[in-house]
Amino acid sequence: MAITQDELCNKINKKIKEKNAHQIASLLRINSKKHKEKIQNIDYKKIREPFDQILGKFYLDDYASLVLVLDDFDDKSYWMTPVYRKVVIALYYLSLKEKREEEYSKVLINIFRINQKCTDKRFILTIVIILLNIYFNKKKMTLFDNLISVIEPPDFISKESLIFYYFAGINSLINENFVKGNEYLKKAFKHKFINKEAALPYVISILLLNKRINGSFLKKYNINYNFILNICRGKYNLNELPNELLHDLNLTRICLVHFPNINLRHLVYNVYKKACVNHRLNISYLKIIKKCNDDEIYASIIKLIGLGYLKGYLSMNFELLVLSKVDPFPKLK
Repeated sequence: MAITQDELCNKINKKIKEKNAHQIASLLRINSKKHKEKIQNIDYKKIREPFDQILGKFYLDDYASLVLVLDDFDDKSYWMTPVYRKVVIALYYLSLKEKREEEYSKVLINIFRINQKCTDKRFILTIVIILLNIYFNKKKMTLFDNLISVIEPPDFISKESLIFYYFAGINSLINENFVKGNEYLKKAFKHKFINKEAALPYVISILLLNKRINGSFLKKYNINYNFILNICRGKYNLNELPNELLHDLNLTRICLVHFPNINLRHLVYNVYKKACVNHRLNISYLKIIKKCNDDEIYASIIKLIGLGYLKGYLSMNFELLVLSKVDPFPKLK
């Protein structure tokens, strides 16, 4: 009679607490003599909570695949680090399947707290990336704030925290929290990214707040307006636009490449300044630049009006956006 997952789970947890290396190797289906010897030499004092509970509580069918990562075992690092890395990835997929991501994220936070000084940065980075995936999916910024408190102790900066701030900033912009997005990206760019294209969202966040772009920042990341304009040409046919609009709209089009919904407001504003007649704006201008079908452009504008980012109404029969004569572009929150 085949052993059930629960029975195997309990046996593994029991042998961990008994510190029985041979039995653990057997239960994990580690048959290689080389791997058995490694597990036999385990310093069980290095087992930390909540890992013993994880191995017992969240057992998966594919634990046998843990054998593969033990080939990368480094005697100078924590003996279980490669196993932990495999476990946290496996558990992430399990949490997705069972829709328990938020519960799992709390376990991951505890793992991070315990091991953030671990020498194996790949393991730490794995945890951070999984947490980011969970939080982005759930769109709960309070969870981001909890992670910040863990990931950046005083005077501590790392690749993990830079990645976190960068993606948290982008996530904030996508969720239309421009101030928060700018704060996150500003922290990320205290240290230089190698790829200058990575700096573009930060430039965008500055523009979204109607602030002036610091010339030294553009110089530091080797960004110039010709570079920005070239990216625009890769996405939009500028020849179809009136020449007088190019200067005002090139940076706005960069925003559209990254965040097509929230930046439409800025596009409307710039086109409005140049091309409106009696507070009426022909939708054809926007369709040329946005490169999307009628339904998509209408839906985007209706959303902006509903959010209070534009004041006015949409006339689909005449393909016009009719804007209020009083404060048509309310201040962004």
